[in-house]
Amino acid sequence: MRLSAEAGPGARIEHRMGDATANPYTHTAAVLQAARLGVVNAYTLQPIETGDCLENKDATNSVPDTLAGALDALEADTVLTQALGEGLVANHVGIKRHEIDRTASLEGDALRDYYIRFI
Repeated sequence: MRLSAEAGPGARIEHRMGDATANPYTHTAAVLQAARLGVVNAYTLQPIETGDCLENKDATNSVPDTLAGALDALEADTVLTQALGEGLVANHVGIKRHEIDRTASLEGDALRDYYIRFI
């Protein structure tokens, strides 16, 4: 989440939304806590992205590209974990690690069929 560099009518808040499978309450709490922590702790914003974010991008840092990697990153972020509540994060991580185990052997139609009921 970040504020655009534009002022006046072009000013906006930029945010990449979670997908439809995210719990809307947990997702909103995480976004708001992350935004609050950014302001309170005066985190330095990443440079403005000028590329198309696909073939051309300026970013050198990115989020993990696997669920397991994302869970590892969440657990390593002790500031956000404490802000959200350690119990909530531990419960979420436990459920998602179980999901990884359940889907590890699924491919193609079987993997689609597993996730389609959540959409």
